[in-house]
Amino acid sequence: MGTISDLTKMNYESISEDSMTIIESKTETCHATVGDINKYINVKTANANLLNEWINALEINGTDSYVYKNDYMMRELLNSGFFRNSDIAKYYAIVWAGNNNVSLVDYLEYNEKFSVTHKQMGDIEWEVLVKNWENDGTVTFRMSKIAQLMPFDAKEPTTPDSSDYTFTDTSGNISNRKKYGNNRWSVSNIRLWLNSVASDGNWFSKQHDYDESPNGSNIWINSYTSWAGFLAGFPSEFVSAIKATTKRTALNTVIDAIILGKTYEDTTDKIWLLSRYELNLGTEAGIIEGSVVNGTVIQKPYPCFTDNTSRLLYPNEYCLAHNDNYTNSAYGDGKTWTYWMRSPYSGHSCLAWRVSEAGSLSGDFACGGNVGLAGCLRI
Repeated sequence: MGTISDLTKMNYESISEDSMTIIESKTETCHATVGDINKYINVKTANANLLNEWINALEINGTDSYVYKNDYMMRELLNSGFFRNSDIAKYYAIVWAGNNNVSLVDYLEYNEKFSVTHKQMGDIEWEVLVKNWENDGTVTFRMSKIAQLMPFDAKEPTTPDSSDYTFTDTSGNISNRKKYGNNRWSVSNIRLWLNSVASDGNWFSKQHDYDESPNGSNIWINSYTSWAGFLAGFPSEFVSAIKATTKRTALNTVIDAIILGKTYEDTTDKIWLLSRYELNLGTEAGIIEGSVVNGTVIQKPYPCFTDNTSRLLYPNEYCLAHNDNYTNSAYGDGKTWTYWMRSPYSGHSCLAWRVSEAGSLSGDFACGGNVGLAGCLRI
């Protein structure tokens, strides 16, 4: 008689489908014998052992395993729910689904989590926020904890005076951008870094003439100029599983909307930050900042955000240990902390919105490095 290892080389369907269907049919009509039931139990046990052996193969060899390369086996791990028996198996099941256009909507629960190891930032845990939001079978995840404190964007000291613009700045917004950074999501340091696969120190490139990297005197604390791009830290199979997402974001009304002649921008990224609207904190300058599908923005916040408590996040271990020795009596292990949105504080050129430690709406200077990162993605 063959061993379980021998069975892994066989067609799993021949082990289970016919015999299980016949026995289950007999059981439902009360015609099953003791022998039938014993056979049912034996087959179920063999199946469980086989699925666990597949999980073991994934844990040892990952994408190189015979299981990962077999569509039928991976689907059976998903269909059976056995992928949850191992954190590593769950990771590979999710990655396999993303790379093979298999929807995870029916396999993952709301708030379900999985972890991915990042070369620099350690294990980053992702949590299900919504399912099928864009009506394309994808699942939207967000970091379950704040992964790092970092600036949204650096100061831009070479920004020209108002005489170089086509309008007169009477409120100091141009000089504020010089001193406190830029709140335009599309050209922000944090967006560029989040979506970069560049090596150490090579992710930054000027997004406009006056752009600066988040380093030295251009920020307050927590430089990341010398880091590799965020996506460079993940395994390649994870990065390729992430779907590009188009998001609408308001423009500030004091510089960008005037110069560009529009009130919002659409950007397409693998990693992005939530907006004020998606967090159920209202519109920014009347703009609905959500996912854009076929040119139309989705006009509803994420349903998981119902009150301040639902928006709370805690820093993870890496964040607590790597923060330029930042100290604050409200910041620490077991304490909620603030994190960036992509939305600008539209009445200013240098302030971006953040979720406060209490889960409410708050703003901060873009160059400040004491606000957390809570990125999102879709698979």
